[in-house]
Amino acid sequence: MIVAVDTNIWISALQFPRPSAPPSRAIARAVLEDVVVTCDEVNAEVLRTLTAKFGWPRHDAQIAIEEILLRAIRVTISGAVKLCRDPHDDMFLECAEVAEADFLVTGTKTCWCLAPISEPES
Repeated sequence: MIVAVDTNIWISALQFPRPSAPPSRAIARAVLEDVVVTCDEVNAEVLRTLTAKFGWPRHDAQIAIEEILLRAIRVTISGAVKLCRDPHDDMFLECAEVAEADFLVTGTKTCWCLAPISEPES
């Protein structure tokens, strides 16, 4: 399966690693059993959050991200998706859509959008 992952899951798993915690389990499963999809925008947000908010040295954060994403699919997004209440979350939906991801793993507790991203094929 192809899995897109929201920043809050990445940060929880990297900054607060606990094997039994849902974010850590989600990342472990996605990396070991599935294929993670990412884009430059998601990677930049994870890097920015780890360094600016949690004080990680930039080099250490880059290495942690790259180690997790060794087998990842990398896609390019254009900013075309505009469905989320929080416009910063659109990149996750677009990343998932471009890669035709099976799942988007997020810790967001509110509904991001009310309409399907695209019509299902008949």
